[in-house]
Amino acid sequence: MSVNLEDYREILEKISPDVQDTLEASFAEAAHFMSPGGLR
Repeated sequence: MSVNLEDYREILEKISPDVQDTLEASFAEAAHFMSPGGLR
């Protein structure tokens, strides 16, 4: 199972436009180090 951040874009944009960019950058970095199971 993979996590698609696009599924949460609308919710994240309501919180703050900056949240989406920060989460995408952090998630991409984490994906290099974590297993697919750890990213769920």
